[in-house]
Amino acid sequence: MMATLLPTLSSPVSWATAFLLRTPLKSSRSHHPLLRSLLASASPLSSPRTPRSLITMASAAIPARRDLLMLGIETSCDDTAAAVVRGDGEILSQVIASQSDLLVKWGGVAPKMAEEAHALAIDQVVQKALDEANVSESDLSAVAVTIGPGLSLCLRGSCFCYSDLD
Repeated sequence: MMATLLPTLSSPVSWATAFLLRTPLKSSRSHHPLLRSLLASASPLSSPRTPRSLITMASAAIPARRDLLMLGIETSCDDTAAAVVRGDGEILSQVIASQSDLLVKWGGVAPKMAEEAHALAIDQVVQKALDEANVSESDLSAVAVTIGPGLSLCLRGSCFCYSDLD
């Protein structure tokens, strides 16, 4: 898969991951040049690197592009969700598989049961989101997955699903 790591607008504790399908993803943890420039331009004394300051800088640096198609996958707790969104923010599809029956059965979130439910639902949820948006995997410009905060057992589900996309 061809991908470039992009900066995200989530908090420093829960950096979500987005990949553009344009250039090879390097195995190192080096930041994308845009992220490096955003972080370098935020002086620790004059402009702390808060989520708000990064959002402001990223908004100014990255114009909305309607031609981009992104798939978002969310598995941080007890629901499995996927959405296809254009670069300008238009939501083309949003699919959620609820685990409400497990919540009732176990009296709340049972992490191992939630992980298993994600594993059973994720492929169908992602495919339904793609189908409802009338796009295929090859049409996607980016895939974003939740990596935190959330239950670690559940968060792995979206990462494994992403690695299966070609």
